[in-house]
Amino acid sequence: MSPDYDKNRLAMAVICHIIEHCGWLNVHIVPPHGAVFEIRVADGYGARWSKDGCKFIGFLEPYMEDGHLKGWKH
Repeated sequence: MSPDYDKNRLAMAVICHIIEHCGWLNVHIVPPHGAVFEIRVADGYGARWSKDGCKFIGFLEPYMEDGHLKGWKH
């Protein structure tokens, strides 16, 4: 198996976990992407796609107070 295959398999397992344990989902505006679909589990981790679901944007960490001021470092 290739390293990319392994990474993709692991990423799909994480996405399936997020979907199966969904605690929150929403469509909202996020610059620079515009309207996005976001799904999160109770711990705050999640994933984001374009509103139409065609483009995976990335995984998400939990929200944090003053995150922008802290440079998003947990």
